[in-house]
Parts: sequence; structure tokens; C-alpha cells
Amino acid sequence: MNAPPISAQRFIGQRVPRKEDGRLLTGRGSFVDDIILPGMLHAAFVRSPIARGRIRSIDTDVARAQPGVHAVLTQADLAPFGVTMLSFFLGPVEVAMTPLADGRVAYVGHPVALVIADDRYLAEDAASLVLVDYAEETAVVTLDDARLGPRVHPDTDDNVAALMGEEDADAALEALLAGAPHLVSQSIRHQRIAQSPMETRGVVASLQGESELLVHITCAGPQLVARWLTLALDRPGLSVRVVAKDVGGSFGLKSHPWMEEVSAILAAMLLRRPVKWIEDRIENLTAANQAREQEMTLRAAFDTDGRLIASHADYALNNGAYPMGADANIAVHMFLWAAYNIPA
Repeated sequence: MNAPPISAQRFIGQRVPRKEDGRLLTGRGSFVDDIILPGMLHAAFVRSPIARGRIRSIDTDVARAQPGVHAVLTQADLAPFGVTMLSFFLGPVEVAMTPLADGRVAYVGHPVALVIADDRYLAEDAASLVLVDYAEETAVVTLDDARLGPRVHPDTDDNVAALMGEEDADAALEALLAGAPHLVSQSIRHQRIAQSPMETRGVVASLQGESELLVHITCAGPQLVARWLTLALDRPGLSVRVVAKDVGGSFGLKSHPWMEEVSAILAAMLLRRPVKWIEDRIENLTAANQAREQEMTLRAAFDTDGRLIASHADYALNNGAYPMGADANIAVHMFLWAAYNIPA
């Protein structure tokens, strides 16, 4: 039986022109902020200026009275939707989470209220008129703060989001490390980084009749986002259609909807009008998920010929106030010795 020739082999080893450059470089791309729908409203968030504390009160009266403002929403307005916030793995999150802050804030930039207006300018102006009274508490920022300081979330047992492996090396491994001809020990710190794609986060949501939700979103996988929203909203009769055209970078930030995107989607469902939210750069640098900030003390033992005998890593990772997928970053340990044969 003769297999058909592989026609794509002609591209191997050849310089292949990119097909999308001309369209993007001449301004003919289609990003989320390019989407305009009839009757579309615009969203702006009221964000926490403190890293940790209780919300005593939220006064929205003045903001609601501004011309062009259609709604000022708090978590009390969104609670009837009964949204279940999910992790990247489409499972339950480690700590209770709501689209807007519910009685407490846990990081600077935590969305507290959502203003919906005729345009973004009016929404931002009205957002500045929302008065929030906070009872500020001690901030938990670094890994050492998390180890020694107060709990980020008072209803949790501690600040540990996830554990992997043994807390201490077992006796046999310690004996191998201690008895090796050569033992190398090194502590490494990796700084926190900001995920800052050229195109910030953004969403345009609209109901299509009674049975379809149309979501234009900048994301890394529209299928995953559609599944995430279907599970989070728990609306069996609601068809969720997700559209992601051109995307200006992701870097892990756009894997699934987060608090802001969910809040904007719920606002569109509540008001029955299309709602757009585009994250500005200040919001991105302040409140978008950070990454890295990890510490590792690595011990590696070698014999007299330089062959690896054993290793032990003590690793810690700052998952942030609301982990996107709480884990102990198993990838680090999978990749650490991937090219080597380590007996122990």
C-alpha cells in the first residue's frame, strides 16, 4: 500500500513568509477593542488601594446619579447569578472567590465595584466618585510575610495554598547527601514578574436572545474559555460562544476569564446590553496576575567522577492572593533534572 506523499515537506528548511504581517502592520487587525456592537456600554472598575482589609461600606449614590451612567454594581448585585469561580484546571479554587470583592479585599487593585456607562470616560469619572470605607489590615506581600505574618484570608488555616513532596528529606537521602565526595548547595531567588502583553485583557459580552451568550475576549484558547464559562455560570440552557480573533500576547495571563472579565459578562447579562471592558496599562501593572517570585535551595551530590548521586530541593512559590491554579509549580521539579539520571 503506497502512502500519499507529504506535500508539506516542501516547507522543511525553507524560509516561509508570514501571512498575517501585512494585515496587522497596516491596521487591519481585529482585536477585542475593535469590536463595536449596537447599544454597547463600557465598564470601569473601582479598585482597592490597599492590600488587605475589610470593606466597611460602599457608597455609590453620587456615581449612580452621573449623566450617562447606567449602573454601579457591587458583589451584592452579582451574587444572584451564583457564579462558581474556577481555577485554570476547571476545578474548585483554593479559597472562596467572587467576581467583585465580597466584604474583604486581598490585594491592591482588587475589583470592588463596576461602573457601566455610555463610554469609558464617563465610567471612569463615575468610578472615582464611589466612596469605599476600608478597615486596613497588615499586608501580606512576600514569601516571608506569608510564612510569618497573618493569614491573607481569615477563614483559612494558613497561607499555604498547596504542598508537594516531603517537607524534609528522608534519612536515606540525607545520608547520601552527607556522605558524597562532593556536595554543592545553592540558594536561588527568582524575582516577581508582570505579565504585560501588548494587548491588555479585554472582553465584549452580549446576550443573543435568551439562549446564547456571545463573548469576544482576548485569550489563549477560546475552547477553554467557553468550557470555563459554561461550568462557572451553570446555565445548561445557555449556549456560550467565544470568539478570539487577533491576540496581542498572553504569557499565561489570558488562559481563562478572571474577576474582571466575569464581572463584565455578568453586567451584560444583567443589563441585557453589550458591555465592553478593556484593561488599561495601569490596571494591568497593578492588578493583573503576577508570576514567578520563587525561592529554591538546591543540594546536589556528586561522586569523584562528577556523576550525580542525589539531590534535594527546598522550593517555595508565591501563588498570590487568589491562585489561578494553586500548585507547588511541579513543572520546576519536572524540568530541573530532566536531562540527567538521578538515583535519589
